[in-house]
Amino acid sequence: MTNSLSERFFDFDLWLVGAAHFVILFASFQVPYRLGWKQDLRQLMPFNRKLLWVQSGFTVFTIIAFGTLTLVFFVLAASYLGLFVWRVWLRPE
Repeated sequence: MTNSLSERFFDFDLWLVGAAHFVILFASFQVPYRLGWKQDLRQLMPFNRKLLWVQSGFTVFTIIAFGTLTLVFFVLAASYLGLFVWRVWLRPE
């Protein structure tokens, strides 16, 4: 694969992944209804219920942030993704 072809593939892949974040987000909005959370949440103590909603909100905003950052800054993401993966997952200790 030539450098130009690999760059085009990586750019397309980043666009696809950015859009996939929002597909996942759309699916996650169906989870409470499909799993009957309304009835389940009634059984929880108020603090646990609030904690679940805070955690769910954090997850939703994280998905929105990563999707938006991927779509807006995909050129920078393509440049620094390798460094990020190395730093987070493969860094020597």
